Amino acid sequence: MTKIDNAEVRRLAESIGEAKPGDKPITSMLSTSDRVLRRVTDGVYREPWAALRELISNAYDADATSVVIDTDRPRFGHITIRDNGMGFTDTALASMIKNIGGSPKRNAMGGKLGVTDATDFNLSPGGRKLIGKLGIGLFAVSQLTHEFQVITKQAGEATRTIADVLLFRYREDRPSSKDGDGSAEFKTGEVRIWKVPARDKKTQGTEIILRSLLPRTRAELASLDRWAILRAQPDLDADSELADPRPRPLYHIGLESETTPGEFAEQPSLPWAFKDTDPRVRFRKLCVAMFEREMDASDRRPSLENTFDNYFKFLWFLSLSAPLDYLDRHPFDLDAASGLRVFEISNSKKGTATEVQLNGKTVREKLGLKSPERGSKQSFDVLVDGIALRRPLRFTGLPQSDHAVQTPLLFVGRDRPDLSRYAESIRGGDLEFEAYMLWCPRVVPVEHNGILTRVNDASGRLFDSSFLDYQISEQTRLRQVSGEVFVTEGLDAAINVDRESFNVAHPHYQYLASWIHAAFKQFATRHKDIAKKIRNDRVIAAVDSNKKKLTQAIGRIVDWWTDGDERPVTVDFVPRTHPSLTTNPKDRLIFAEEIIFKDLILPDREGRQAKAERAAAEETVRGIAQVLYAVGAFDRMNREKRQRLLADLARVMFLGRES
Repeated sequence: MTKIDNAEVRRLAESIGEAKPGDKPITSMLSTSDRVLRRVTDGVYREPWAALRELISNAYDADATSVVIDTDRPRFGHITIRDNGMGFTDTALASMIKNIGGSPKRNAMGGKLGVTDATDFNLSPGGRKLIGKLGIGLFAVSQLTHEFQVITKQAGEATRTIADVLLFRYREDRPSSKDGDGSAEFKTGEVRIWKVPARDKKTQGTEIILRSLLPRTRAELASLDRWAILRAQPDLDADSELADPRPRPLYHIGLESETTPGEFAEQPSLPWAFKDTDPRVRFRKLCVAMFEREMDASDRRPSLENTFDNYFKFLWFLSLSAPLDYLDRHPFDLDAASGLRVFEISNSKKGTATEVQLNGKTVREKLGLKSPERGSKQSFDVLVDGIALRRPLRFTGLPQSDHAVQTPLLFVGRDRPDLSRYAESIRGGDLEFEAYMLWCPRVVPVEHNGILTRVNDASGRLFDSSFLDYQISEQTRLRQVSGEVFVTEGLDAAINVDRESFNVAHPHYQYLASWIHAAFKQFATRHKDIAKKIRNDRVIAAVDSNKKKLTQAIGRIVDWWTDGDERPVTVDFVPRTHPSLTTNPKDRLIFAEEIIFKDLILPDREGRQAKAERAAAEETVRGIAQVLYAVGAFDRMNREKRQRLLADLARVMFLGRES
């Protein structure tokens, strides 16, 4: 048995280790210090998916390759989470019970307990980069229920260990004891532990059964509040404050009848067909159902809120937060066939993003990127109610619009800054990350607008639509960008205890925010330049097309008036001082441009578009002169009258033209 310094943990571990099937259950108290309890409250984990996220992360850190979750939908009376990880040792289980909030991960204790690599405390025994470090998973569970059961087994063991846990609600007046450093230690729950025989010694893993879910948890997962309002809508005035502004969800798990258990008051509306039993197909069809909402012209900003009930949103958010593979491919594994234009973000203060030609390589290969760097090649799958979760993000087949820029743009960058200006005790180690920003005319769903930050390939928060508090006004472009940051080293010290926010004063967060802001400016500048060039090219193409049509039209007119004997005369516009104005050549017409275009309002700005517009106006006036010459209007006019007539016609033709 592993030697543990804490005497209370050691005694409990010894009791668990000596227990045999049929023995009387061991009873103990869950405990934590007030230093932890002051930072953790019942409201830390705001939604059920966030609590389940913590248990999935724990399974990942235990080297599980599979997590299977049963939510008992649509009743939601209990939730079961089962993984095939390494399971708890007796000492690890005792440590968890007696030291909530004192995680053995990321320190030497982890090696002693067998929950980390023996030589690198930042890795799991199987080599994965650890997600968790705070040791407060039980408080995540307290958001869903106050009683649960843990069944755990390690490979080679002949028994399974079962722990029944009852959590207390935190109360300021609850009696406490003092630990060695004088801080208060609170009794946060009770636990009963016993062992049962195992059928197969080779199996391993942990099963957590959340029983008697709290009423608010069941109501949240079953969307009871939403259904109650929707079902009352016919009796409500449309302008009533009680009316729910959200439409009826297109896809939902159904609503169980209150009077007849087992029957539906609202029949389920699922995004897949009854024949779709493949877990991967089900999840893909869930994603397609959301992505196809972009075709609904009546909904300009399709959202998860207006498409799904809380259950399907629960699945979606879990998929975004866990260390999973993408629905199709990682964005760094895209190549030229994806149809994206790729740009590399500069790390210099006044740098600009440069376009990258992939030339048969992927983004990863071209730029030398490594995310996701999970530290192990083991697969990791999460199955919820027969649905295989993947990250519901897409990078091809993106929405189209009438914007100038049609091709999606992918901006990619990475950095490992020198933070030596900060004292080691302040900076908390080095920082390294890779990131991308994807622009397309319409982000679907709108909840994907923003930046999602992943630490060790997992995320505790969803997309931040403020882009880490970007201050420059870019309202339209901000709504058209979705991106992720993959932190491969650092930043975890800046994660707050709720795992859904950051300590914004931490140097790692400060640097990352500054980098994101600079990267967005590079994107915005490039996007503006690309849009401007596209608009200019369109104008030039239109001018060229109109010039061809005008030339053809003039040719037909001249041909009719001259019975096909003449071609359109050459017309030149030259400066007033040009010598050709006094020679009166017979094969061409020469006009002083200052006189002809004196009163014609033309763009005075520079650029390809302005030049094209001026050239188009010139071609139109030239065509008028050619027609006048063909019909003989110039025959009895001197040079001055010809110029006056053409100038007057130009003025009439373009009267009111704005620059």
